[in-house]
Amino acid sequence: MINILDSQDVDIQNKALQIITSIIRTGLIDILIQIFTNQFKWNIHYQIAQILAQIFKSLPLPVEIRSNVIQCLKIYEDIDNIALVAENQENHDAILENSFEKFILKNENKTFEYLRLIKFLLSFGSNQTKQKICEAVGEKIHRLSFDEYVNQLYQRMMWDNNQLEEVKARTSEINLMIESIDNQMNERIKEKNEKDDINVNNVEVEEKENVKENDSVSQTKKQQIEGKDKEKESDSPKQNKKKKDKKKEQKKEQEQEYEQEIEYEKNKDIDKGKEKEKEKEKEQEKEQDKHQVEEKEKDQKKEKKKDDINHHKKNKRCNTLSKDAIHQMLASRHLRTRSAVFHHTNLQEQFFEFNSNDLSSRSENNFAIHRSQSHRDIKTPFTCIDQYIVRLDQLTIRYDQFKQFGFNSVVTYEYLNELKDILVQSKKFKRTEDVKMLQLRVCSILNTLLIDNRDCVNVVIETQIIDEVLSIVNVILLSQVQIIHLSPLHEFFEICSSQQKLLFLDKGIIPTMRHLLDSCDELCVKITVGIIELIINACQEQQSQGVQIDIKKIIESNGTLDKLVNVLQNDEYYDQEINQIVSLAIGQAFKASPLPKEFRNEVILTIKKMTNNDDQYISSIAICVLAGLAECQDNHTDILSSNYPASIARFISQKSDIIVRYTLQLILNILTHGLPQTIEMAILFFPIRPFEKLSEHVDLFIAENAKAIINILKR
Repeated sequence: MINILDSQDVDIQNKALQIITSIIRTGLIDILIQIFTNQFKWNIHYQIAQILAQIFKSLPLPVEIRSNVIQCLKIYEDIDNIALVAENQENHDAILENSFEKFILKNENKTFEYLRLIKFLLSFGSNQTKQKICEAVGEKIHRLSFDEYVNQLYQRMMWDNNQLEEVKARTSEINLMIESIDNQMNERIKEKNEKDDINVNNVEVEEKENVKENDSVSQTKKQQIEGKDKEKESDSPKQNKKKKDKKKEQKKEQEQEYEQEIEYEKNKDIDKGKEKEKEKEKEQEKEQDKHQVEEKEKDQKKEKKKDDINHHKKNKRCNTLSKDAIHQMLASRHLRTRSAVFHHTNLQEQFFEFNSNDLSSRSENNFAIHRSQSHRDIKTPFTCIDQYIVRLDQLTIRYDQFKQFGFNSVVTYEYLNELKDILVQSKKFKRTEDVKMLQLRVCSILNTLLIDNRDCVNVVIETQIIDEVLSIVNVILLSQVQIIHLSPLHEFFEICSSQQKLLFLDKGIIPTMRHLLDSCDELCVKITVGIIELIINACQEQQSQGVQIDIKKIIESNGTLDKLVNVLQNDEYYDQEINQIVSLAIGQAFKASPLPKEFRNEVILTIKKMTNNDDQYISSIAICVLAGLAECQDNHTDILSSNYPASIARFISQKSDIIVRYTLQLILNILTHGLPQTIEMAILFFPIRPFEKLSEHVDLFIAENAKAIINILKR
């Protein structure tokens, strides 16, 4: 209606005004608020929140619903509507609840919307709000000002030229706003410090003047007393008597005055003490301001470090690593001249067996590795560590060449045994830079061999090389554990079966991973929680097949759960997927069990957000975990909150069978284990018609679950 008022037709304008007037008279806003606060109308809460945000554009939302409306918009990451209410300062506290400023610009798909929101928060916010936003997004906005980074976004997000220019324009505008706000803050701090210095100087001057006054008063009193003594000698006896009487009276008066002066001095000392305390408080405030500036600089440095982190993704359950990054890290080390170090020692008859449908004799000759002295014949293998490093580097290059030419590799026992022996021997020597590099090189090669190579799993388990990698990780300091140490572990647990994963429970995989959760390296933490999630998932799969493994009890008793919760509640991670993987791990561990109240809402809310992910595989995994939690009635309130049944209804109509399958399981678990009022609410919300169509589905699992749901809904 507001837009229609811009029409040039007077009749249309009048009609629009009549409609707006009738809406106001009928009390539509009050009705919308009543619907939004009605828990039985939760299925349309999000739509109501959108309407209210548009009605209250640049106005303060009603206090009784302000926080809930904005929270509902946050759950659906509706940044456009949040930006509308951000045009009024009174809504800012609700917007920034739960440290929301730290999540701004984390989702690159919402770059346009977040830039608009930042602009409004900086334009209309209080000084405190502006300071929060500047500290949270300053580095991110600075990164957007680099053409290289923006061009990468341009390619990933498939923007057109107009969108690219708009991002650049908004970024430059916000950069200027942040600079001016920083300058204002610095000026305020300087002015405050100057005022404090002036006050301190004034107090010192007053003290000096008071001391001078006291000295002058005491001198005049002495002179008066001396003059009176002289008069005594000259006066007659009668006068002396009178003077004596007067003298007594004067003495009394002097004593009283003296006592008053003492009290005055005491009070003055007390006042001085209070003034000194005030000065100390001011000095403490100065130190706090300096400390804040230093912390801000430290945070900026941390953000810069985080910007250097590379996010490598694979289409699997969890993200894994790219071997190119590992080789780049190792390539920075300058080896000695290879001809002077490498003497063709430590070679075996065969390190790889290569298979190809069309393998010519010429290709075999080109890539053959000649027989040489076996590693078992070398009595002192570590007399020259660089020989191993050069050898390992050569094997990596050859392996990459075979991959490039399309050959499939099968890792042999001999080759893995040699790699394992190198790790075993490396632990016996002092941990020099060469030994560190040797271990890293072995882990790098092992990681390369394991990527998507399921055929080598049995060989890897039998040679126990993974056990040695775990041993290395346990021996070295936590600060020295690098992503390269953990990459072969992650790759191995990605490709092996759930039964094979459980072999490592008795070998201490959980305690090792628990220790690594304390790492300061964000990528190491990400890989660690990924491995824990894979182990928990394997335990749940085996439990469904009759194997009795209470993984929840294991992680609760040894403290792993507490550390996972700490990681979950850490909002300083640049990579939000860490918190998502932890939520999946905890959610699977508590399958069919009540999540503790301390972190129930946070776990379920994170998983619910993942179900709306554009990646169908991630979405399906999250729905599956949520279905497991729905087997416990205590988790239903958090699962069904914030209009989530609307999302469930949307999942039913998805084209992806795996999403439909897990969604039906989720609905069935809610209906089977829910309270009577929950079932009644579901009956009102879920129509039977979609389930009737799904009951005829080719997938038997989908068809059977759809029929079971229909039977419950028809009761």
